[in-house]
Amino acid sequence: MRTRACAQLLLGGLSLFGCGQGEPPRELRLELPAVITSKDPVLVHARAVQQDGSPRAPSGNLDYQVSPPDLASVGKGGVFTCNRSGDGTVTLSLSGVEGRAKFACKLAARLETPAKLTLDSAAGELDLPFKVLDAAGRELDLPLSVTSDLASVVQARSGRLVPGNVGAAKLTVRAGQLSKQVEVEVVRSLKPEVLPVDQNRRISYSLDAGKYRLTL
Repeated sequence: MRTRACAQLLLGGLSLFGCGQGEPPRELRLELPAVITSKDPVLVHARAVQQDGSPRAPSGNLDYQVSPPDLASVGKGGVFTCNRSGDGTVTLSLSGVEGRAKFACKLAARLETPAKLTLDSAAGELDLPFKVLDAAGRELDLPLSVTSDLASVVQARSGRLVPGNVGAAKLTVRAGQLSKQVEVEVVRSLKPEVLPVDQNRRISYSLDAGKYRLTL
């Protein structure tokens, strides 16, 4: 009779806890990274909190559900894989108790950067002119790593480009597994005093010794 009763419970949808495994859990918790930045698999960890407060890992064939369904997939053992960028939820139901966790897939597909930058040290710092885009061209809020081969010329600090000495340098921009190099030229604009001479037929600029580029 006991074997027959167990079979009826299994058919009734209570197979995840099974016959003789106790009452339904008080709470079901799902844990996975809140932000996932690649298609590399991560694990969804399920914890069933029993009525007495003790945690237990659920056994059996766990049927995870993802919403929206095309955003990600969950395989055997809770192996979770992002398919595209977007926000979603993953849920699991055990004996009428549901666990839910939110997540965000942010899959960088392209770095958008200028081919070359010209910075004016006299103008000061500049916001980073770089964007991370997904496969659909949407901008992603992902951290950027920016390093310079000549920190004395230009460097990145607190999300801004800080020009230094006049010269040329290369920046390496990274986001996740993407990287790109950007050439940077640092100049220094001068506003010298204009002095009219020869009865205003000529003008004179007073400049210190050095190399200058004149733009008219």
